[in-house]
Amino acid sequence: MLRICIGGLTGSGKTTIGEMLAKDLNVMSITKHITDSYKKFKEREHEHSDDHKLIQMNANKDYANSFDDQVKRLAESSDCVVSTWFGPWVVKDPTLRVWLNASFKERVKRCSVERKLGPKEAEEYVRRKDELTLKAFKELYNTDVMDHSDFDAEINTDRFTKEEIVSIISMLATLKDKKRFR
Repeated sequence: MLRICIGGLTGSGKTTIGEMLAKDLNVMSITKHITDSYKKFKEREHEHSDDHKLIQMNANKDYANSFDDQVKRLAESSDCVVSTWFGPWVVKDPTLRVWLNASFKERVKRCSVERKLGPKEAEEYVRRKDELTLKAFKELYNTDVMDHSDFDAEINTDRFTKEEIVSIISMLATLKDKKRFR
């Protein structure tokens, strides 16, 4: 089974690249399914602060377990691309694990455009989301998300176009799973 896991910090490009890659390979993008779950979670909350919701979601062990179980179940059921924060650690025996790097400046720029935030607000958003997410994974899973020793590759998304990154990951997946692509 083809399972490609993509990780990266806020604004590194994991969702964009993951969805492009899934489309290119004609496999399921688990991110789309997970996004629906997150939207349902947000709808159940009454607070309007994204930070507050992020803190609640990340600190909620039941929610985290449910989220991870959904990722695992979907990844075991079909060929897929998983591009969630913790997907590379949750999915067992993936074909390929890739970490996407991007400079803080570039990540802020991307979040500013995507979320329609001013530069200062985007900078604070990226800093806060990274901080909260890294802390939550350490507390909930005792995992250092910045340890990429189990990853097959790291790609600097500042240096390549989205299309080039998709091609690089496709090529690496082909090399890792030669039998499948013969």
